[in-house]
Parts: sequence; C-alpha cells; structure tokens
Amino acid sequence: MKGAKYGVITVVAAVLLTVGALAYVIHANAPLFQKTFSSITAWHLALVLLASACAYTCMGLALHEVLKALDYRIGYAESIGIAFVSTTVNYIVSSLGAGGFALRAHLLKKRNVPFPVVLISSALILMLLYFVLALLVMQGCLLLIFGAEGGREHVLQGVIGVTLLLSVCFVLAMLFFKPQLRSLWMGKGFKLVNRLFYLCSVKQIPDESYAKFYEQVEQGIALIHEKKHKLTTVLLAVCGDWIFTISVLELAFYGLGVRMGPGELVVGFAVGLAATLIPILPGGVGALEFAMTAVFAGFGVPWATALTAVLIFRVAYFIIPGLISVLVYWGLRLCEGAALSREDECSIS
Repeated sequence: MKGAKYGVITVVAAVLLTVGALAYVIHANAPLFQKTFSSITAWHLALVLLASACAYTCMGLALHEVLKALDYRIGYAESIGIAFVSTTVNYIVSSLGAGGFALRAHLLKKRNVPFPVVLISSALILMLLYFVLALLVMQGCLLLIFGAEGGREHVLQGVIGVTLLLSVCFVLAMLFFKPQLRSLWMGKGFKLVNRLFYLCSVKQIPDESYAKFYEQVEQGIALIHEKKHKLTTVLLAVCGDWIFTISVLELAFYGLGVRMGPGELVVGFAVGLAATLIPILPGGVGALEFAMTAVFAGFGVPWATALTAVLIFRVAYFIIPGLISVLVYWGLRLCEGAALSREDECSIS
C-alpha cells in the first residue's frame, strides 16, 4: 500500500512539474502564441479532428478483423468503441499499456471473448503497429538523408527508433512462429505470475488453469496461421491508423501555414511518440510537447509555431478523445446490460 501511495505521488508530481513548465512557457509568451493560433481557421481544426476520428476508427477495424479471423464476431460499432476506450485509457492511467489491455480484456470478456483470444489479438495488432511505424520512420530517415532536410542527430534518432521498434516486432514474431520458444517463455511467465499471486494472496493458480489457457493460446495461434491470408484487412487498418494519426499533426502545421516535409514530420512524430512511453507521465504529458517541439524547431520551424501545432495535436488526439471515451464506455456498458436482459428473457421463455 505504501509503495502504491508513493507511486501515485511520483506520477502526480511528475505531471505537475512538466505541465507547470509547459504552462509557464506558454504564459510567458502569451501574445506570440495568440498571434500564432489565430492564423488557423475553424475549417483546418475540423480537418484535424476528422483525421483523429479516422485514426481511432482504423484501430477498431483492426480489432474487428483480428477477432473475426479468430472466429469471434462482434459488431463494428462495438469493436471501434472497445478499441477507442482501451486506447484512450492509456493516456489517463500511466501503465505502459497494461491499463488499456486490462480494460479491453474486461469489455471483450463481457462479449464472450476469452482472455487467450484477447491476448493473441492484442499481441498481433501490437506487432503490426510497431512494424508499420518502423517502416514509416525508416522512410522518414531515408528522406532526411537523401533530401538533406535534417542534421545527423535527427537521422540518428530515427535509426534508434527503427531499431527499437523492429526489436519488439522480432520478439513478438518469434513467439508467434516458434512453438518451443513460446512454450518456454509462457511457462516462465506463468511461474512468475504464480509467485507474485502467492505473495499477494497466499494462493496459487492451479496448473490445470494454465494448461487450459495454454491450449487456447495454441489453438488461437494455429487459427491465425491458417487464416493469415485474411489478415490483409488488419494490415490495411493498421496502416490507416498511423497515416491518419500523423495527418493530425501534419494538418495542424498546415493550418498554421507551415509545410512540413514527410521525413521531418515522421521523425518528429516518432520522437514525440517515444515520450508517451515514459512510465510516470500519462500519455507523455509535457514530455511529448517538449520533445516534438525541440525536434521541429531543429528543422527550422519557429518554436512558437511548433509548440502550437503540437498542442493542437495533443488536444485533438489525446484530450478530446479521452473525454469522449467516458461516454463511449457508458454506451458499451449499456449494450452489455441490454444483451444480458435479452439472454434472461430467452432463458425464461
């Protein structure tokens, strides 16, 4: 309990520190920011919000298609809603994605999707997300090199990002395609979880439960291999997700009268995205703004314009969706209640 308390205090202190520093910079240069922001029109802001909505829609489509390949069908609206809510919760709760995964598992369980299927679908989508982002960053680095748009440090940042992303993809791919390796690490993971579970509750997960879980995972992965030709739609949805997400930032710059080169845009975006992985900062609040602004200022964009564009990106892609997700989550819970009522009526009749 004491450790959890200190953890919360650390997160709150880190958020207050970074947000406070950001607020000070904006307040100290308020006239300059007001002049910069006044140059963007409502039409451009609407396009920014539309691109953000399209990105989240693509997330939901990817989830829907993976579940369909695993023989679990839920509606498009519910798939988009679950993907939307489980993604935005990671911007509120700093947990390296664990909070969003837990919420997704909970919502899908209510729709009779077992946990192993949730685990497989999430791992597959994550692998594709990182692989596509790595390709985009690699393309950005090549454009920087051959177009002479950026300095050596920006190219180096991109290369490091590509290496890390491909490393994660390689590990996930090995677990998908190497049964012996998968069995070994799943066994180690089970023993670790059981040990932690015992320390917390003086109880252990029965071996029979693990055997059933392992069997379901193997069946799910076998189904993925069998239907891999049907995953093209998933890959297209993942590509659409990244393209629309980057478009949110690009349209913000465009509305402020700045034309960003694709190499500059992708590398700056990737650096900012890395800041969202800082464990003690939900959604990388503050760190994303400073990191992106520094990169784009290094590319020659006026720092006030760069920070304004990044703040528009923050609001359109993080804050507004985070607020809307509360209503979406409420709607998903209402759908659960309606489904249970129908089941009760059928059982009575």
